Amino acid sequence: MSVCVCLALAEPSQDSLCVQKDCPAGQLCRVVMECPSPGMCSLKAECLVEAPHSWHLDLCIVGHPILEMRDGVLSNTLCNASLPCPGSGLAYCNDELWGVLGACCRSNPDSPVKPGQCLTDFSDHGFYCIDACNNDGDCRDTWKCCQYGCKRICRPPQVEYTCPSLCGENTYCLRPEMPRCWATGQCFSLGDCVACDPVCGLECPRGYVNDSRGCPICQCRPSVNNTENLFSKPQLFWLDYNRHHVVIISTFLF
Repeated sequence: MSVCVCLALAEPSQDSLCVQKDCPAGQLCRVVMECPSPGMCSLKAECLVEAPHSWHLDLCIVGHPILEMRDGVLSNTLCNASLPCPGSGLAYCNDELWGVLGACCRSNPDSPVKPGQCLTDFSDHGFYCIDACNNDGDCRDTWKCCQYGCKRICRPPQVEYTCPSLCGENTYCLRPEMPRCWATGQCFSLGDCVACDPVCGLECPRGYVNDSRGCPICQCRPSVNNTENLFSKPQLFWLDYNRHHVVIISTFLF
């Protein structure tokens, strides 16, 4: 039984080297990488009567996978984490078809810069190094080429959001690190002013302590000499973000 690994990919844009080559009718243009010595690589367009068969066809954003002469035959330049693409900055390893070797695609020669910023931290660094892009033009749609440790990969840009200068009383501004949906199914957008959790019935003359969101929690603010409300301060509480319960495990100190 055969298995098809299929991706819905946009048709690649024509490589500028092939535009300049202007192959005659009936011939195909493919970009070939020549490396006379390690680190000394160059790209050139070749007119071929028949291009090599490839399961990576249409995988690249610019043109088709780069070819190289291997055992006297022009073949796709393959890559993976331990087999980087030759030619620093000329190509990147397209890894969209994991399960087979990746293919070296030509980096966008215009090096466009897309709007937005890369996330400052990406937890899935993995245990391998790979250059899956060299610039934003090597990434699909609005994704950007981001450096994380020893790898460069395409990631969606950090979501831009703005909070009002001041949300109303007992509300907080939803930031990226906060849950966006409650267990009830109600969801909010980044930058929205969201109602704080209901507070317990403790009597706190100096008011409640605020959490990192700026919302009051079931704990009284200490007095200056730290003796006021000694017996009304909860010893331990748990705040349920999934809407929205304050559970007092040990209500008072005795």
